[in-house]
Amino acid sequence: MKHIKALLAFLTLLIMASGVSGCSHDGGSVDDKASADADKTGSFVLEDDGVYLSTISEIRVSDEDVQYARFAFARDGKVFFIVSVMDEETGDSTDCLRCFDEVTGEIVGEDVYFTDEEEELDVFDITPCGDDGYVFFAMNYPDKWLGKCSLDGKVILKKKLSDIPEIGSGEVPRGGIVCDGKNTYIRLGKKVVALNEEFKYIDTAANIDVGGMCAGDDGLLYSVDFLSSNMSTFDPKTCKYEEGIKKIPRANEVFKGGPGEILITNNSTVKSYDIATGCITNLFNLIDVDINSQIFKSVYRDDVGDLHILYQDYGSFADGSEGVCCAKVKRYDAAVAPEQKVIRFACYYLNSDIKNVIVRFNQSHPDVRIKVRAYMDDYVEKEDILAAFDKDILDDEKFDVVMLPAENVKKYSSKGFFEDLMPVMENDSSFDLSKYYENIIYATKEGEKLYTFTPGAIISCYLADSEVFGDKEKLTIYDMTEARSKYPDIPFINNGDRDEVFAALLKDDIRAYLGDKEGKYNFDTKEFRALCEFAASFPDWTDEYSEKYSWDNVSNENVKDGKEIIRKVTASMPSDYLLNMKICGKKFRIYGADTRNVKGYVLLPSSSFGIHFKSEHKEEAWEFIKAIADREPMPSWSIFSANKDTFEKCLTELREEGVNIMVDEVLYEIKATDENAALLRDMIENAEVAKTLDGPVMDIIAGEMPAYFAGEKSLDETIMIIQKRVNLYVEENR
Repeated sequence: MKHIKALLAFLTLLIMASGVSGCSHDGGSVDDKASADADKTGSFVLEDDGVYLSTISEIRVSDEDVQYARFAFARDGKVFFIVSVMDEETGDSTDCLRCFDEVTGEIVGEDVYFTDEEEELDVFDITPCGDDGYVFFAMNYPDKWLGKCSLDGKVILKKKLSDIPEIGSGEVPRGGIVCDGKNTYIRLGKKVVALNEEFKYIDTAANIDVGGMCAGDDGLLYSVDFLSSNMSTFDPKTCKYEEGIKKIPRANEVFKGGPGEILITNNSTVKSYDIATGCITNLFNLIDVDINSQIFKSVYRDDVGDLHILYQDYGSFADGSEGVCCAKVKRYDAAVAPEQKVIRFACYYLNSDIKNVIVRFNQSHPDVRIKVRAYMDDYVEKEDILAAFDKDILDDEKFDVVMLPAENVKKYSSKGFFEDLMPVMENDSSFDLSKYYENIIYATKEGEKLYTFTPGAIISCYLADSEVFGDKEKLTIYDMTEARSKYPDIPFINNGDRDEVFAALLKDDIRAYLGDKEGKYNFDTKEFRALCEFAASFPDWTDEYSEKYSWDNVSNENVKDGKEIIRKVTASMPSDYLLNMKICGKKFRIYGADTRNVKGYVLLPSSSFGIHFKSEHKEEAWEFIKAIADREPMPSWSIFSANKDTFEKCLTELREEGVNIMVDEVLYEIKATDENAALLRDMIENAEVAKTLDGPVMDIIAGEMPAYFAGEKSLDETIMIIQKRVNLYVEENR
């Protein structure tokens, strides 16, 4: 459970050929036998050293007679939509298949209408069945149908789902239909069902929580599951299902590529899986080819080897119109690629805000291109992500810009891996320091040097019942202890277990507990003793306690019932504070934490950006960091930005437009008053960076406290051991 808690915290700082109706189960089906061969789940990913460039076009389905349109599939430079066309005279609508040229967006050929002598069909999904027809799913309420038709739309086979006993008619296929030319695969809920040429049941071919599937040219069905990172196969000839032939981090779609190839996508990358060798190659990050916020529709490789990516861009179709963007992506050998300065950018995870910045930066700097390496795209486990990131940075992998959590900056700056940005800012006449909150951008400053730039912050303080805590600026450990003695049955502070309570309070400002002398730690203070005793009054972490605390004590309804008196709010969004204040009601007010700061607002820097000391493009790298600092997040109310204009825009939008937030199935309409805006402005202007312990010192404390909490050692004995070990560490590291 501790491992799960740590992994969740890290992620927060912080996404089918047989002609018989049945077959033997020698290999085992997905329902009764799955391979667990650990040797098949390696996460090693190769890197393509080529340069990928894209040409992007748009297709819009905008005819006045079209009631609605749904993307169907794409191949051979053409994009197909199912459109519902209305007859102007009768007012009736009919479904047809309409084809568009991928480059020009012009309609190609005549619409294909689905002709069936018995009844009219509403076609919801369709996919090619070889080169001479289509497989489709249709509805004619209450019936659900699978069918086959010729290229001109004539229905040649039709079967009700209810006539396939193993399926029934309860669920509607979702996640698309796949056909390998003979067998058809449909997804019903989490289950993928294999059917032969006559739509007779073969077997269950896969289980997918969130993910996709495709047919390979080896006759197997390939599927990926986003939650488990497993890629699996199903052989319709033998009904053999092999689960987890590869672990592919965050994979959510697979598509048939070139000969012997499966293309794998997620929200960030396109990878190639070689069926013969089992090798996975990371081709490119979508940002490298100017693709950002999107809903994937299809990916395929044409006869000359170019990739075609069909997607819906949120910005391009924000007006609600139907259509897709089409990116034709061409690979160049590095030696013959169009000349550009490549800025290599490393990060754990690439969020949508930074993606937007990269796309705009690439478009406005045609001679420069940001190339991204996001480690969460290549590794599953937290430890593997950190180890790979460390290895590349410390082994002088030539990155120009590095994004990392602020608390990890010293690990690299202490070894001289980052450029000092103070002289860079001072010598840049276009950089106006007065545009920014200095407490945020200087959050990682070390003496007179600034190795990373911080464009946003998280601010932490308390929201508590004023009838319990009274009228004061901050809450000390003694205020907490007094309230705890009056309300012993109300857990509060983070998860409510002793380890979390202890760490949460100590991390606010170590000076409040260990003295003010820089680089020296005094554990024998009355404040540190009070903190230890206060934390000891909470139970230890157990699954049972966690469940009870989560469900019985922290629901928003309990605030109204007086079962919650204090919350430690740590948020990157001003709207989070307004939401908590709305939920808790007028009795609750903001209090500062127990810090040496007058206001008690604790500033926790968000991700920081540094320039690698070996970068060959330091000027361009700095321009990129400035673009990040001046970005307007989407939505703009979602960040405590270091840029003053951006933050003021946030406050204006919260006052004038507000935002709706759903919590526990309750919709809260959040709108800031002038008083709220003044409070949020006060918080960002007066927050100070938390004075925290060095990692090894915190490890020493964390290693000794459990014995005290368990009653195995006295507090005096525990403090003495901690003091001795920390003194030794400080002495050894002078």
